[in-house]
Amino acid sequence: MTSIYLTASALSASRNRSRADAGSPAAGEARPAPGESESESQHPHPFDAELKRRKAALLFYMLRTPLFDRATQPAMLHLSSLVNMVPLIGAIPEYILGIMQYLNNSHFYNSASS
Repeated sequence: MTSIYLTASALSASRNRSRADAGSPAAGEARPAPGESESESQHPHPFDAELKRRKAALLFYMLRTPLFDRATQPAMLHLSSLVNMVPLIGAIPEYILGIMQYLNNSHFYNSASS
C-alpha cells in the first residue's frame, strides 16, 4: 500500500514540475480536457503504468487465500448483510463475492503466480 502511495506522490510531483516547465499553451494550440494537463492528454507519464500495475497486484493479493479468508471475504459478507435489504442493488455484493470465491478457488489455486 505504501508503494502505491509513494508512486502516486512521485507522479504528482513530476506532473507539477512538467506543468511549471511547460507554461501555458500558445493562442493557436488546442487546450487539454478539464482536469488534465497538456502533457497528460498527449503522452501518459511512465509512472501511470507502474501505478496501474501496483494497484492490480494489490487487488490480486487481496483475492489470494490467506488474506481473502481473513479480511476480504468477511468484509464482503458484512457489506452483503448491510445492503441485502436495498432493492435493485441488494444482490450485487453477493454476486461479486461469488466471483471472488470462484477466483480464489480456481484461478489462484491452479496458478502459482499473479
